[in-house]
Amino acid sequence: MGDNDVLSIVCSNNSEILRLLDSVGRHPALSKRTVGSTVAEIRALLDAGPPDILLLDAALPDGSGYQLCRDIKNDESFAATRVILVCKGPLDDEEASKTIASGANDIISLPIHSDDFYCHLSQFTSVQVRMGRRIAVNMNVLLTRDEQTYSADVQNLSSNGIGLKFNEAIELGPVDITLRHEGERYEGVKGKVIWCRQTPNEEGFQVGLKFGQMPVLARALLVKLSLFQISENQGGEGVTVVLQGGFDERTDFAPLLKKLQGASHIDFMMQGVTYLSSCGVRSWCLFIEELKAPSYSFRNCSLAFAAQAAMVPMSIGKGHVVSMQAPYFCDTCDREESRLIESKLVQRTSGALKPPPLHCHLCKKALVFDDIPERYFAFLGQ
Repeated sequence: MGDNDVLSIVCSNNSEILRLLDSVGRHPALSKRTVGSTVAEIRALLDAGPPDILLLDAALPDGSGYQLCRDIKNDESFAATRVILVCKGPLDDEEASKTIASGANDIISLPIHSDDFYCHLSQFTSVQVRMGRRIAVNMNVLLTRDEQTYSADVQNLSSNGIGLKFNEAIELGPVDITLRHEGERYEGVKGKVIWCRQTPNEEGFQVGLKFGQMPVLARALLVKLSLFQISENQGGEGVTVVLQGGFDERTDFAPLLKKLQGASHIDFMMQGVTYLSSCGVRSWCLFIEELKAPSYSFRNCSLAFAAQAAMVPMSIGKGHVVSMQAPYFCDTCDREESRLIESKLVQRTSGALKPPPLHCHLCKKALVFDDIPERYFAFLGQ
């Protein structure tokens, strides 16, 4: 399946799921879908041909979504169909057992943020669905190859790469890069054009550029510019702050703290946080301590940030973790998988913590949680 392909989706008649599929600019890859309200209706839709994805309510008016999922997983004609079970609220022991028996590829719990929802979908397809907000910056770049120079403005940025727009197609491969920002030039940067495609519905080409070797000053500039991006949430209910890169002794949170003054609620998106040194943790904790927002939460926490939140409670202060990446392991395939899970799907039974049961993307066998739950999810008990 390529980037321009459209997914075939069958889903339960769930207003929240339909709203999520329609959100974030109505992504064209998600436009081909049919809806069924009952087990009988969904079976009829499936009989018309195996979909790429089935979004299935665990509880249906005339039967069990768990059982329907199990039937599908036992039918070889649906081997390529990925089933995401949709439940409401936490799982109890019975529901967890049914989830394991169903063989579902993934499970989500409503309500769920649209970015997290799209992150779940993106596991099963190469179609480019949004997994986070891009960081926009006022920067221009010069790309040089074989003595020919191209100029473009940066559309979005991370510490590892940039998105550009050109009037002409750019050949894939290595390039020499000069960054221009606020009148300063940063030369000697190496990089590689890793993709180039025509801009949908308008002239020009979108280009993805990955950074390679670069001087210290250029690296420091990118780390500074790509550290955070702030955007207002829909409906005016607070702001979302996307954080990227590593937190170390050079990371300065003072500009972010200044911009967050007066915010009613802050939704921190931590997917892009790659590592935290001891100095970086200390700086982050001081930032959280000085944060005066009435409420704040953390979403899509990376493995690096979740591990620190478990060891250093001040990492999340008075906030709460909504969702996080969690480490799983497949004994059959002998490989690790990092999976996004919602905090409310972690069972709390007599002081014990049980992560949601998930299945391997390759062999479809049950995955094993690759850590000690009480240690990894320690922040859930704070």
